[in-house]
Amino acid sequence: MLKCEFEQRISHEISQEDYEKIETVYGYYPANKELSKDETAEMYLKFGMRIFNDMLPRAQKVRELEMQIRNAKEAIAEL
Repeated sequence: MLKCEFEQRISHEISQEDYEKIETVYGYYPANKELSKDETAEMYLKFGMRIFNDMLPRAQKVRELEMQIRNAKEAIAEL
């Protein structure tokens, strides 16, 4: 989801730093795999950045693990 798409859904602008956190949670938090863009915006409108800040460490860990898996698969393919 683009920053401008998210801002349209919430009807105001947010900082790039906050958007990057939201995007990480949107893309990698395990329970959010089924959340739509609209549902993510609704979550922001209901709970603000607090919920995204709380969810961010787990989303970052999942992103890191997915990168490790991708790198391992590439190494296997090269072998």
